[in-house]
Amino acid sequence: MKQMLDTVAYRISSLGLVGLVPAARIWGSLLGILFLWLLGLLYSLSPMVCFITMGCALLFMFGISWYVRRFVPEEREADIVLDRIGGVMVSLAFLPAITVKFVLFGFCLYHFWLFVSVLCQRVYVYENKTSTGAVTLSSGEIFLVALLNNGLLHCIWWLTH
Repeated sequence: MKQMLDTVAYRISSLGLVGLVPAARIWGSLLGILFLWLLGLLYSLSPMVCFITMGCALLFMFGISWYVRRFVPEEREADIVLDRIGGVMVSLAFLPAITVKFVLFGFCLYHFWLFVSVLCQRVYVYENKTSTGAVTLSSGEIFLVALLNNGLLHCIWWLTH
C-alpha cells in the first residue's frame, strides 16, 4: 500500500510525464501563471473562496512535493515540478497590477533567484566538501524564495509608481 501511495504521489508531483521533459521545472512552472490567472477569475466572483482555494492548492502542492522529496532518490528529484508551480503562484500572488511585462519580469526574477540559490549551495558544498550527490532546493527553500521574490516585486512596483 505504501509503495502504491509513493508512486501516486510521485506521479502527481512530477505531473505525470511533464517531469521527464528537458527543462521541466521551467516549463512546468509556467502552469503557475495559468493557475494564478484562473484564481484571478475566481477572485472576481468571490474573494474569500479564492483565498481559501489558493491556500488549499498551495498546501497541497508543497505538501506533496515535501512528501515525495523524502523518499525519491537524488537523481530523480529533478522531476518534481509541483513545488515550482506553487512557487510561481506565491511569487506572483497579490501583485498591485497584473500586466504581461510585470508577470514575465516576476517569473524570470523568481527563476533567477532559484538559480542563485542553487549556485550558492553548490559553492558551499564544494568549499566544505560536505556532499557527493546533486544539490537541489527543498520545498521550503522554494517557498521562501517565492515569498522574498513577492516582497521584492511589491517594492519594485512601489518604487516605480
